[in-house]
Amino acid sequence: MKNFGNKDFFAVEYELSVPNAKGIEINNSIGCLKLWINGADMLSYRYNGKTLCFKGILFYIVDWFFDKMEYIIGYDEFPLPVEGENSLELTEKSNIDIEDETELDLWYTAKDRWVSNHSCFSVISDCVIPNMYFRRVNDNVEISWNNDFWKNREIEFSEEKGIFVLSLDEFKNVIFSFLQEITNDFMSIYENRSFAEDWKNKAFFELKISRDHGDQV
Repeated sequence: MKNFGNKDFFAVEYELSVPNAKGIEINNSIGCLKLWINGADMLSYRYNGKTLCFKGILFYIVDWFFDKMEYIIGYDEFPLPVEGENSLELTEKSNIDIEDETELDLWYTAKDRWVSNHSCFSVISDCVIPNMYFRRVNDNVEISWNNDFWKNREIEFSEEKGIFVLSLDEFKNVIFSFLQEITNDFMSIYENRSFAEDWKNKAFFELKISRDHGDQV
């Protein structure tokens, strides 16, 4: 597996299941992904007595990071008037009842928009992924997770709930390196590379795209 960062602190690892034939669509980009925090893989889980790693369509996760990076590392405050020390507290305390239907719709529309910009949990279907939030706090990035959702499905993550904080620079060094490398891999595998220019326009680093990269395979 390709590794970026220090697994004892913060790191990302991935391995793509390369298709046998070129031309397969990128939305079938199956692969294994690991997100390490303090020596534990936050994406691994136990089910039916077995420990499993995350395996799914990595394109959706990569696309989400490119699309939402401006909110993750930018200045995107929680939009609702509630107090909380972290993303978990903010989202939990914003679960309230409002009698006025219009106000209720506005409240939860604002919350849902923020959640979709800071957690990829809602965009990944048909696979097991933790309910994890990424947000900037001053010059740091806070990563928080709460996996109560999966308990009713007899799925147990190594860490059910937690908060981890690292510097903004440390986060960017790992994530940007991961995004650059997996983009290169996608370019090598898939004939349809229309995603590359879109990602390049959204990248907050110098994403190097070679138009003939795919011809190397």
